[in-house]
Amino acid sequence: MSTIKRPFKRSTQLGLGLTIIALVLGGCGGGSTPTPAPIVDNQDLTTAIKITPMKGQFSAGTRVKVTRTKDGLVVSTCSVDATGSCSANVKTTETGPFLIEAGGAGDQYFDESTGALATVPANTTALRALIPNATAAVGVTALTEMAVGQIEARTGGIVATKATDVIAANATIGSQFGVPDPLVTPSVIGATTGATLTGSDADNYALKLAGIAKLAQGGDVIQALHDLRDDIKDGTLDGRKGTVAITTLNIPAPTTGQTYQDAMSAALNTQVTAATTAFATPGAAVPTVTMTVADLAALLDAAMQVGAATQTASAGTAMSAETLNTQIANTVQTQVATLAVTGADATTIAAGTTAAVTAGTASGTAIANAATSVQNFLAAAATGLFSVNFHVDSSGAQLSWGNVNQLTLTPNGASYNLASSGHSYAGNGNWITRPANSTGLYWELTPATPGGWVDMTSPQVKFTTATDGTLTVASLLSSGQPSGDSWSTLVTQENVNGQSIEGCYSYDSTGTQQPCTLSPYNTATYPAGAAGFRFNNQIQNNALYSVDLVQGGSGATDMNGVALMALPALGDSFCVNSSRGSGLYRPVTEAAAGQPNYSQVWMSGGCTAANISSAAALQGGPLYLSSKATGNAAAPLVLSIYWAGGCNAGCQDQFMAYIPNKGVFQGWFQPQGPRRTDGSNFMVNRTAFNAMIAAARAVTGVSGMGLAVPSY
Repeated sequence: MSTIKRPFKRSTQLGLGLTIIALVLGGCGGGSTPTPAPIVDNQDLTTAIKITPMKGQFSAGTRVKVTRTKDGLVVSTCSVDATGSCSANVKTTETGPFLIEAGGAGDQYFDESTGALATVPANTTALRALIPNATAAVGVTALTEMAVGQIEARTGGIVATKATDVIAANATIGSQFGVPDPLVTPSVIGATTGATLTGSDADNYALKLAGIAKLAQGGDVIQALHDLRDDIKDGTLDGRKGTVAITTLNIPAPTTGQTYQDAMSAALNTQVTAATTAFATPGAAVPTVTMTVADLAALLDAAMQVGAATQTASAGTAMSAETLNTQIANTVQTQVATLAVTGADATTIAAGTTAAVTAGTASGTAIANAATSVQNFLAAAATGLFSVNFHVDSSGAQLSWGNVNQLTLTPNGASYNLASSGHSYAGNGNWITRPANSTGLYWELTPATPGGWVDMTSPQVKFTTATDGTLTVASLLSSGQPSGDSWSTLVTQENVNGQSIEGCYSYDSTGTQQPCTLSPYNTATYPAGAAGFRFNNQIQNNALYSVDLVQGGSGATDMNGVALMALPALGDSFCVNSSRGSGLYRPVTEAAAGQPNYSQVWMSGGCTAANISSAAALQGGPLYLSSKATGNAAAPLVLSIYWAGGCNAGCQDQFMAYIPNKGVFQGWFQPQGPRRTDGSNFMVNRTAFNAMIAAARAVTGVSGMGLAVPSY
């Protein structure tokens, strides 16, 4: 893990969590005597939304509901009629975004893949759509479900989403399927449709949806669609949900020279052709799909920037919310279509984002000012940069864990000295002080002189900035040379004035989530000029091995509790201290090749002889240990750890290494190349930090909060 990221390591990831505080940023005419118009209370005015759910036509009686995204309040419901649509009336006093949910357990729909009716399974919502505001007509389809998945995967999820985010997500998904706006209503394909579609945009949309349905391997088509949503939801379109391969979709593996997007496009176009034969008039043109982008999360980032910049440029115009959002949507769709064609990976998409914002809006300063924000970020380091994270249990009444952290960067010529300190919640209202770093705690395996394991606890770091707001950070050895790792990221979640564009949520004394506009939580709203930064799109220029002796405790021991001064050999039994507790590792005799060859038993109290003896009588969980070559002559081997199950994100990158004259400790490996993060690494200046702490102290109903929250 690179040096500047030390405040963000796994044990103290300090992005501000959503659980407690989420700062994720008439007419007239001629005639005789006029008749007075009736007086109408605005509370009685409604907007009718014609909603058409389409996974094949849904049967009459299918249930539909519309909720506010900010709090989940149901604002309207309706039931589908014989035409496949229904009308939901939403009060004009309600403001979006809104979430539409269509089709629950027992509702039926026409399955284009079988030509028969199918039933929505238990505990399932068939399809959803996010809309920025109440509009005349909306289609709820497989594509809108994918767009909802993209928003769910963002920090803050549906609750924190903004209208421009909704527009961006729909445009991002639409760009990959040749449907600029997935919220438009497609033609309805049902049991009596026959070969009647003629090639309109609505017809072609419907045929593409039918093709997606025909990709299902059989069985539960809704589940297959949800699997495709989850593939896209994790940010990378690769046929997997996280690391698990999807088996419900009939998409052949890419051939030599093919990307997964190529393979999926080919498979989908085959099925769209079949759908055209079944549901379109003879001779009708077959619509095609060309998927180009693997990193859909990067494309969504670009779309959100374009949407936010367009909205900023439109500030003060006399337009209704619907008209403004339509103009924003048109801009985002145009620019996303350009980026989706010219850029299939995160690097090229990011490179084109500046041009897209400039070309599509009157606010070319939106990106330029990001560079200014980076400079403000560095200037703020003189008084401290802060990060805070709280998490309560399911009852909302007890603080489970919390971290408060301060990062200080002191100018040192062209670089900065780094220091960090903070507090961690220890339970029962008590907080543990984490003092500023001292030498000998954090080690990296450097690929250059001096090489081997080098103490990087109190290093120097160097920053460079680009005009698009990209911040590049390099760790430096005492000689001033890079330690072998650096990373760059675009500072996001800021408006053109460098202010946070995120909202705020907190819990009241009953554990119910409340917006910060309700007293006393409005104290956490960012004041004018407050700046926050989310770090994403990390690039690891060199493979990095890092060990944190604070997390490793006293290091590893043999079965007698004696500290190890050499890396254990495969087949040895040993005990390892770590931040999660102590673990006893024992070999599994006659383990098959490639199968778990060790068992692990967690224990408390450290690796003492007595604790090890007691743990040896217990059954352990399976894991796989192997020797891993580092390519570094000074420390050629580490032991790689792979858990067979129950693994949190990132734990498959763990290893054990011998630090000379220190012992054996657990560490983390980061491979060379680009890495996506969840955006939780959130740093703010003191003004915003004080606002967060004020809100935390206002949550008097949560044990462990209140005035016990540390100050700086």
